[in-house]
Order: sequence, then C-alpha cells, then structure tokens
Amino acid sequence: ANKQLSRKPFEANPLAFKQPFVEFCPNRLQNYFWGRSEVANLALLQRQLNKRVNGINGLLRLQEQPPIAFLGGSGMDQDKKSKLTKPGGWMHDPDPTAKPPIVLAPTLPPDLWTSLQQTERLFDVMTGMTPTLQGLASPSVRSHGQTGQLTSNATPRFKTKSLRIERSIQACAGLLLDLLKAKSSTLLTAWVMPEKEFSQELMAKLIDPSVQPPVPGMKAYQFYMHEIPYNIRVSVDAHSSSPAFGDEAEQKAILLKKANAMSSTQFVEQINPPNADVVIAEVKTAEVAAIAAKQQEAQQQAIIPQGKGKK
Repeated sequence: ANKQLSRKPFEANPLAFKQPFVEFCPNRLQNYFWGRSEVANLALLQRQLNKRVNGINGLLRLQEQPPIAFLGGSGMDQDKKSKLTKPGGWMHDPDPTAKPPIVLAPTLPPDLWTSLQQTERLFDVMTGMTPTLQGLASPSVRSHGQTGQLTSNATPRFKTKSLRIERSIQACAGLLLDLLKAKSSTLLTAWVMPEKEFSQELMAKLIDPSVQPPVPGMKAYQFYMHEIPYNIRVSVDAHSSSPAFGDEAEQKAILLKKANAMSSTQFVEQINPPNADVVIAEVKTAEVAAIAAKQQEAQQQAIIPQGKGKK
C-alpha cells in the first residue's frame, strides 16, 4: 500500500514531495542558509544609543539631586542633610571653621542632545529610511513630482528585499493552496463570465440558473478544491499597494490602459481601489450593457431598408 501511495501522480496528492518549511531571507549570503540579520546592522548603534541615554539620565539625575560637599564644621549627619536639601531647609553649625556647603551639580555639555539626535539619525542611514519615506517635509521640496522622485530614488534599497519576502509569501500561499486541495471538503461557488474568462477545466456543476448573478451574463459553478488543476499557481503583488511603490505601479497601469494593453478589469485590480470587487462588478456590468447596445444598434441598422440609388 505504501508503494502504491508513493507512485501516485501529483494530481492525486498535491502534498507529495513537499515539506512544511519556507525560508524567509531578505539579506542573502553565499553559502549561508540564514543570511544576514537586519538586527546585526543596528546592534552596535543600539548599544551606543543605550549608553548615551543612560548617561544623559545620570547627568539629569545629578542636576535634580546634586551632591553636596561640607568643608569644616562639626560634621554632618543624615538628619541635617535632609533638612538642608528640602525646600526652605536651613542648617546652623556653631563651629567657627565651618564653611557654606558646596553644591557639586554637573554642567551639561552644550551638544549633549545634538549627539543623541545624530545617533538616532544613524539608524535611518543604516536602514535607508530617508526623511521623505518617513513622511517628513523637506524645505527644498515644493511639488508632488519632486516628492515622488525622491521616493523613487530611495526605494531600490527596499525593493529587492521586498520581492524576496514576497516570493517566500508566495511559496507559503502555494503550500496553503495545496493543503486545501488535499484536505478541504467545502463546496465552493464561483460566479464567472462565459467561457472566455474562465478555464474549462475549473467549470464544474452549474447551479440553479434562476439565481440573480452579481453581473448580467455571469454563471455560477460549484466545485471542490481538489478539482482545481495542478498547474494553478498563487502569485503575490502586495508591494504594489505600498506607498513606496504604489505611485510607480499606478503610473505604469495608467500608461498601459491608455495604450489599450490592459482591460478595465485588470486596471482596477492593478490600482486596487477601495471596494475593488464592487468596482469590477460595475465595470463588467457596463461592458455587458455596451455590448448589448451595440448588438441592438446593429440589428436596427440591418432592419432599415437601404436605398437603391443616390441623388
């Protein structure tokens, strides 16, 4: 029985020859499986920042409660010190050699906070987060075009890593699809346009045609996940919705739509507006109505008798 199971084709067992682990490695290193960690680039900076913050806190604490030096006198106990350091406190020492207490408050360096800000800025330099990507305004940028150009110039550093992560997510999504094909027993319903936009291999049982479709002309088909062909794959285009890459993808989609190289449905899917499914349904409804209007106009022109001659 085990030999027979091992000889089953991929269509019968989508999980054959697969393992449940997917590698996520944005910074690849040759001959090293894990790659370089993002934390490694920031570890020394974080240590430096922690030391700087702790040092500043220590200086500020000494400013709040500075040490006091007592020179001469008959000595100082904790009770006298408490009276002297509270608001309105005073001290009397009968010793003629006593001197006024000296407050030893440290002097803060003038560039103390500047050094802290420079250390924080190094985090942005190491990660590539320019002020434009952080949403900070620049005094030299005065138009939307300049902002878009600065954003485009800063994105290549992230784009390669983003695409690598998306490939790993795509592998996870494909594995989940195979799990559903192997384990799911839920009957699904798909509303599709006629044969042009839907593969014949996916069309299963046609349900009651009297059910109102979301778009005129659509048909509903019921199928199980295991009936999906083995050559179906899952793709991810999440980077197109990111603010860093969205403008570039949107401009390309607009150019393709103007050149009639992209359908209206593909254009809506590419720019991904709010309620994209509703917008796609409205677009398909408008397309069906336009086709019906053209057919009706053609029929009316065919019915009108043509004149035999011209004046």
